[in-house]
Amino acid sequence: DSRKLTRKEVFAELLPYVRREWKQLMVSVGNGSIGVPRLEETFATLSSDEEYVRELLLLVSTGEGKVGGKVKWTEEAITKLKDFSMLLHMKNSIPAILKLRTKMLVSLFKANEKKDKLYKQLKDLDEQLKAQWNSKTLRSLTELVAPVKKNLGAQLTSVQLRFLTILADKNSEQMVEWLLKQKNQNQFNQMKQFVNDSGGEANIVNAVASLVTLRTALLRLLYQAPPYASLKEMIGVFRNDVDMQSGELCGHLESVTQ
Repeated sequence: DSRKLTRKEVFAELLPYVRREWKQLMVSVGNGSIGVPRLEETFATLSSDEEYVRELLLLVSTGEGKVGGKVKWTEEAITKLKDFSMLLHMKNSIPAILKLRTKMLVSLFKANEKKDKLYKQLKDLDEQLKAQWNSKTLRSLTELVAPVKKNLGAQLTSVQLRFLTILADKNSEQMVEWLLKQKNQNQFNQMKQFVNDSGGEANIVNAVASLVTLRTALLRLLYQAPPYASLKEMIGVFRNDVDMQSGELCGHLESVTQ
């Protein structure tokens, strides 16, 4: 119905409806019954955990139809929404992490993945998310991710997950294979100097500059810290020692692999 509502209809019908829907949203977030499709509609467009918290507090304060309303489950709901945010970002990155562990960076590990606890948990989580994502609720998602969070340690940021996803891309395979062979600093410096002295095209010089930045950022991850006993150990080094430069490192990686 495209007709315009009268002022009376707005106050008598529309506003009560909006209040009911808004309160129901608050209740469903509070008890964790809200489904993933609805979560994606309402929260997935937010860009950071800070925005998740801000929107939840707004929902809590207005869900009863009055500003300043308080509920006991606020902190628990914030934790659950952060879990949803984490899974939303990890959903597309887990296959990349598994590929890095078993194929592209397998030479950095002491043993294969068969006894790697975090690898197994991520593999199981990946299979469950692919099969059950749309049927999950906020409550069941947090139950699903709890074992992974316990073994993973601190949460990876969306920028870190994006970097790992680009690194595992098919277009990055040759570059990663080449980088793994560049442990010798003197040889790498000679290669860099040769390119700079050759007066090559600007795009080649820029790509080499990005490659130098990448190698510098990944020195500890690729050359100094290995061999790794587990995926958890490697992720820990990546999280703590690789400076994402506020996302600029992803740009350097894309520049090299294009």
